[in-house]
Amino acid sequence: MKLLIFIAVALAFVWFVLLRPSMKRSAQNSSNQKSLKDELMLECETCGSFISQNDALTQRGKVFCSKECMERS
Repeated sequence: MKLLIFIAVALAFVWFVLLRPSMKRSAQNSSNQKSLKDELMLECETCGSFISQNDALTQRGKVFCSKECMERS
């Protein structure tokens, strides 16, 4: 009987401490990857590098990656 209780406790420990956090991380990683796939990338008018739409700077309908590129144009 003691052996069965010990095995049950050991399995519960393995499940809650070792396996469950990795399942949460993989779920978070898949949601992060999905949001990155849906993000639109734009090309800087000055240097040609690609930046996300959220990070891009716009001026007179043109897209720039930084203030320096915006000033150079």
